Amino acid sequence: MPIATLALCALAVTGNALAIPLFYSIQFVFGSVFMFIAFSMLGALPAILVAAAGGLYTWVLWGHPYAGLVFVGECLFVIWYCRRAEKSFLFAAGLYWCLLGIPATLLLYLLVLDIAMGTAFLMAFKQMLNGVFNAAFAGIILFFFHLFQNRISTAYLISAQIRGIIFHSTLMIALVAGTIPVLQFATFKQQTQENEIQRQLIDEFRVVADFLQANPEYSVGDFNRMLGALRDGAIVEIMPLEISGTTSGEASTPKLTDKNDTDFGIDHVKSTDERSKIKSWKLGSYQLAETVASDPPVKVTVKYSAESVSEKMDSASLKFLGYLGALLLLAVLVSWGLSNLLTRPIWRLSTLLNSATNGIMTTDTEGRVEWVNRGFTRLNGYYLEDLRGEKTRKVSPGTGHRP
Repeated sequence: MPIATLALCALAVTGNALAIPLFYSIQFVFGSVFMFIAFSMLGALPAILVAAAGGLYTWVLWGHPYAGLVFVGECLFVIWYCRRAEKSFLFAAGLYWCLLGIPATLLLYLLVLDIAMGTAFLMAFKQMLNGVFNAAFAGIILFFFHLFQNRISTAYLISAQIRGIIFHSTLMIALVAGTIPVLQFATFKQQTQENEIQRQLIDEFRVVADFLQANPEYSVGDFNRMLGALRDGAIVEIMPLEISGTTSGEASTPKLTDKNDTDFGIDHVKSTDERSKIKSWKLGSYQLAETVASDPPVKVTVKYSAESVSEKMDSASLKFLGYLGALLLLAVLVSWGLSNLLTRPIWRLSTLLNSATNGIMTTDTEGRVEWVNRGFTRLNGYYLEDLRGEKTRKVSPGTGHRP
């Protein structure tokens, strides 16, 4: 068990380290998948250790420990609720995030990290979807693991087992088939937004460069009028090449008219004053820095505050998270409805067989017990878990040890 626990801890860290960037500053992590698996296969304490290991890595990933505390809280709630109510991981995780997870995330992001309300809600909503998605994914893994380990009979499937196969298969297909197009479209929208920012920075840079080349002896008034022609929020920095650490020989750069937009490099520079990577990103800036062959040659940097464009990005991110949330809810409802609809006749037959007063036993082709009804248990004293996999010749009527 210690080796299995350590292995799952390593997988939880790896699942968070291999976070998938969805769009902008939003990432999906997968560490809690292995927490659910640890609880199902090893018990409560290993699950808590796995959740703690995965949660610690989010400190590295996002620059603060608070997400890890929320993830450990999810583990404790799932353990308590599943033991109390015997519900699925999916239901327990959804209930946790609705009752505790979202409020806790909002409080930590708003009060401790001082994140804006819109961004805090976006992150809380993302964490909820991520947690529920991981619970669904863990349920799929565990179900088929048990199936292939012969804990679920492949020769004789009762209605609950068939319902589980239909539910998890349909859910897996729906999530994979539905998530990929949403993520592809989100990536396209992000690229479009970044291309727009790049185009605006290049336009502003060309205006500044043309002004400097056309007005080598400009006045403060001329410069301010040029700044007034730029878009709101544009910041311009002009530095002589000697001060910027370069030499005048760098002035022999291509003329701006000879440069395509793809020749310009656009960077996002994060703020170094914040430990939180979310806040560091928002307090940073998009900037373009190039040498202008004016007289004298200078280095011009044009910036846009990342905070000035973050509202658009947060709005787009929330919209795509809404798509993913609707997809997840629809996938669960369709899978649940379809599995119940298709197994209803089997459930009726199983109920009829279990209600029979006669003892009924089914076996595979080699004579191993697959299933017995309640009548068999009443008559012989054997429960299904006592007999499954046993040869029928070993079963003596009326000698069961648990009558």
